[in-house]
Amino acid sequence: MATIISNQASATYTFDGSTQILTTSSNIANTTLLDDYSIDISTITYQTSFSPGENITYSLLIKNTGTKEINNLNVSIDLGNYVSYLDSSSRLFINDSVVQITPTNQEPLTYNITNTILPNGSILLTYIAKVDENIPMTFNNVINRTTFTINDGSTYTSETNIPRLLSANITINKDVSKSQITSTDNYSYTLLVTNTGLADAKNLVITDNLPTGFSVNSITINDQYGTRSFDATDYSIYQNVLTLPVNPAVLDIPAQSQSLITINGSFLAE
Repeated sequence: MATIISNQASATYTFDGSTQILTTSSNIANTTLLDDYSIDISTITYQTSFSPGENITYSLLIKNTGTKEINNLNVSIDLGNYVSYLDSSSRLFINDSVVQITPTNQEPLTYNITNTILPNGSILLTYIAKVDENIPMTFNNVINRTTFTINDGSTYTSETNIPRLLSANITINKDVSKSQITSTDNYSYTLLVTNTGLADAKNLVITDNLPTGFSVNSITINDQYGTRSFDATDYSIYQNVLTLPVNPAVLDIPAQSQSLITINGSFLAE
């Protein structure tokens, strides 16, 4: 970091007819001692939030603010928990050229840059990191910490914090009540609808291609409100395709919850 050098003069004096010694001070004159080696860092991300399985692009803008060339720059990056480097994704922008650069290590992600950065010159290092698809729901932030070391051993740090996107994530598991049936049996299909996301799933519409010959007798749902039945007007069946619900009925699945839908019916033999 540049050093401010301050200087101030002072004087004492007398005048005829007085024995008092007076003092006065000048203004403060400042000058800046520039560092031989110094950098300014900007870390840029193009995502304002992350989702599991998503790629995050990072850009590191490094400017030489010293008076001497930098030709020995070490960049060490802690990508954070459940985040890994995407192979062959690194690029170095320098002197109006773009070159691919390979990290010397991936944990931590490390680059040794020996390209010359002139005083007031800049380079841009970009890379892509991937968030694990199975990142636990308890991890709500991806924190990236970068340490830069230059010629004289000086270190600089940069940190970014990307919050998790509060999104819904719906999965459906279907089961049948009987593995074998006769032509006179009643049986049912169940749909276990799970929202593993952090936001409520709104206006869910389920379509189910029912087997030919299956006749729906009733449909129920068990959720945080208890067990209740859908009216026949809440769903439609056309060419064996069940649509649930239909307007004006709505189906919402709160965050971190499950709903069990049961389709009761029988097989009508031709």
